[in-house]
Amino acid sequence: MNIAEYLTSTTKTLTYFGIGSCPHCNDSEELDEKKDQLIPVFLREYMSRVDSTKTYRIVHFDLAFEQNLPFIMKYFSMQRYNFLYKGLTEEGAHRWISNGNGGSSGSSGTNIEVLIFPRFYYHEDPADSIILEKLCAHVVQTEEPQQLIVQEYTGRELSLIGKQMYERSPIPTLHLDRVLFDFTYGLGCSCSTNMTRYRPFLDDKGNFRNLLLLSDHRALSLAGIDPAIDRIISQEYINNYKKILNDYHVDYRRRCRGEPVLFKSPYYDSETPPEAIMDILQQLLTPLFKTLKSLNKIVAGGQRQFNEHFENYIEYDVYKWQNDMDKLIQLEYNPLKTP
Repeated sequence: MNIAEYLTSTTKTLTYFGIGSCPHCNDSEELDEKKDQLIPVFLREYMSRVDSTKTYRIVHFDLAFEQNLPFIMKYFSMQRYNFLYKGLTEEGAHRWISNGNGGSSGSSGTNIEVLIFPRFYYHEDPADSIILEKLCAHVVQTEEPQQLIVQEYTGRELSLIGKQMYERSPIPTLHLDRVLFDFTYGLGCSCSTNMTRYRPFLDDKGNFRNLLLLSDHRALSLAGIDPAIDRIISQEYINNYKKILNDYHVDYRRRCRGEPVLFKSPYYDSETPPEAIMDILQQLLTPLFKTLKSLNKIVAGGQRQFNEHFENYIEYDVYKWQNDMDKLIQLEYNPLKTP
C-alpha cells in the first residue's frame, strides 16, 4: 500500500498535514506553543472538545526528522494523549496512536494517529503531488464529513497549490468547506511562524472560511464579520492589484521600446502592441479596484485618478504613471501583525 492509498483508506474527522515541520530544537522546554508545529495550539483546542466519535490524523514530512528522532520520541511520550509508538509502517513513517484513555484533562475520547515521514515532500514530484490530490478528493467525497488542513513551514506560500487543488476537486463546493491550504492565509509560512497567532476561520457550521479561494461576491459578503478576516481579504486583493500592475506595465514599457515581453500572460505576447497591453491592464485592474474600493482601501479621490490615468496614460512619464497607480491603494496596517 502506498502513502496515498493508506491516507485514503479510512475517514478522519480532521487531518493535519505538515510539511517542513520538524522542530529546530532538541529540548522540550524550548518547544513552547509559539514554536510547536507538531501539534499546534489550534489543533489542541480543536481536539479538546471531548467526543469519542471524533478521530484525528497528524501527518508530517521533513527530512530533519531523521536526525531529530530521539527528541521526537521524547516529545510524543510527554504528551497528554497517551501516545503509543507503533514502529515504522511499510510506507516509511514512524507511527504513534492514542486511544484517549489517559484520564488527564482533555485526553479522554481523543483518538489520534500520528505519522512522521523522515523525508521531504516535493509538490513538483508527481509521486508526492498525487498524495495530496487523492487526499483532497477523498475528503470531499466521503458521506461522513471530514476536514483537511495543509500547512508548510519552509517559506513557500501555499495559495497557488491550494488553488490548483481546488480547481481539480471533484466537488468544489465541498472543497471550500472541508479543505484548507494554509491556516495563516499567506501570512506565516516560515519555520519561525508564531503558532499562537493563527487559527483557521470557521463559519457557524464549523466549515472552513477559504478566504483566498472566494469569488469577489463571497469575499465581500464576509467583510465586517471579523477585523482579521477583513485584513486578509484586503491584503489578497492588494497583492493581486500590485502584481498585475507591475508585471503588465513592465511589459507595456518593453513593448514601447520594441523589446520582447518579460512576463508570461495568456492575453498577449512579444508581438502585441503596447496600447493593447494597456487595454488589457485596464480590464484586469478595474474589477480589483472596484472591490478594493468596497473594502475602503482606495485613497480619497482614487476613482477619479484611476479613470484619468487610464484615459491619458500616453501623456505621462511611464514611471510616474505606475507610481501614481500604486499609490491609489491605502495601506493602513502591516499584514504580518494580524492576530
